[in-house]
Amino acid sequence: MANNMRKFKFTGNIPSEEELDNLWENIKLEKSNAWTQAADTLKNEINKMYSNGGVKLSKYKITQENPLNYFIINDRRFVENIYKNNAVLESRPYLGLNNEPPVIKVIEYFTDIYSLSGNLARILGYGGAYTKGIEQRAAWKTAAEFVENEFEIRFEEFNYYIVEIENAKWFYDVAWDYSFIIADTTKNEIVFIDITDTD
Repeated sequence: MANNMRKFKFTGNIPSEEELDNLWENIKLEKSNAWTQAADTLKNEINKMYSNGGVKLSKYKITQENPLNYFIINDRRFVENIYKNNAVLESRPYLGLNNEPPVIKVIEYFTDIYSLSGNLARILGYGGAYTKGIEQRAAWKTAAEFVENEFEIRFEEFNYYIVEIENAKWFYDVAWDYSFIIADTTKNEIVFIDITDTD
């Protein structure tokens, strides 16, 4: 958090809990389909090896211009609140929540995305339940190019969460389940990566 705060230029007061609550209630998210070719490559490779599941990528932009959006993305309740947003839930029906509020468990949290390439490369390298992964150099190249093209190597301008959506029917609750949230503190964008497979 400290690294992010040093980069952030905000001359007002830090918002109170009440102000943050109000921001969350009024936040407007717009789904984006602006993906690079590197994202398509990542999806194609994972979908080939995760033959009983696959990967879903979703991207959203906080549309209103508000300097306090930075504090929304860095709010300790970010994961809990972002999944309450209708735009996030309604555009991801594959999760199979059946109108239930999502039950989210944060597995790991980082104030950077240095480890994202490695996590994706590991998924690509080891493969799915029935399909062998790709060669390790190709796995690293595919993952690194995705991070470079989508996030411009701005490693320290993100919050990165590894989560479990405990009541999502789409996941098989086995070793090949992954759910990542990447929040861009500079561009006010939020990316979700969901991956699953089963034997």
